[in-house]
Amino acid sequence: MKLKEEQIEKKHRWKRRVLDHHRLIYNAKGNQTHDQNSAFLVTGIDRFPSLLGRGSMHVFSSEQFEKLMEASGFKGPWNSLVDLGAGDGATTAHVAHLFDRVYATDISPPMRWALSKRKFTVLDVDKWHEEAGPFDVILCLNLLDRCDRPNSLLRQFRTSLTAGGRLVVALVLPFSPYVEVGERGDHKPSEYLPVKGNGLEGQIAGLVDRVFAPLGLRCLAWSKLPYLCEGDLGQAYYFLDDVVFVLEVVPVSKKKKILRIVDSECRRIRLIEEGSFRTRCTTNTKITLRRCTVKQGLA
Repeated sequence: MKLKEEQIEKKHRWKRRVLDHHRLIYNAKGNQTHDQNSAFLVTGIDRFPSLLGRGSMHVFSSEQFEKLMEASGFKGPWNSLVDLGAGDGATTAHVAHLFDRVYATDISPPMRWALSKRKFTVLDVDKWHEEAGPFDVILCLNLLDRCDRPNSLLRQFRTSLTAGGRLVVALVLPFSPYVEVGERGDHKPSEYLPVKGNGLEGQIAGLVDRVFAPLGLRCLAWSKLPYLCEGDLGQAYYFLDDVVFVLEVVPVSKKKKILRIVDSECRRIRLIEEGSFRTRCTTNTKITLRRCTVKQGLA
């Protein structure tokens, strides 16, 4: 802890020296030069935190990760790991020693540079599942709420995991998506994740029942963990609550019994995996349930 505090203080001293340097420019050349340089400095720190050793996140330690994997019944092999949206690789580094091969992706060029410095194999953001794999473990940490097409990504996981492999998903709840680079241009995702529910327990149940299960992903274990992220000049650290899920791919048979839920009032039809969804009939809405058979897996 003392070493960590010394490292943080060292970074703060460096920033103070840079700011002092720009104050000297201000005294020599006037307000305009100072404003231009300060704007460049702040913008550089905000946009390229990895170049300054900032922007790291902490989701779980190596010990916490191993306990989660043990709780999910995973016994190996520990051959390959891919971390999608890995940032600077700080969290990846906590578990990298457990695997023979470690891959990572990130959309930010400075972050990809930081991942390469850690000796991780950096894959293309869109073609990661084609360039390597299948993988024994896939990490998707705080990515689904920043991803433009989260449903498509979850479907890719099904074919990118080895038999008996594990998908580890971390999300800040309540679910609040924000896409920096997307097709819509309004910071909203192109694909909608139906995460609904009141409170933490309701949101967790919504994810498991309405998102994971219909895509053939079964939750084996989950835990609530603190999510720490290095901040900016305004705040050194940001603290949030993460919920971490360990999932496996469910083999989908050709004939799958499901429940067709017919909402006669809204005229909507939804296909939900049998046993994964519960509903209550109200006086205003008549809901009829009937069994049906789907020939080609889950809808």
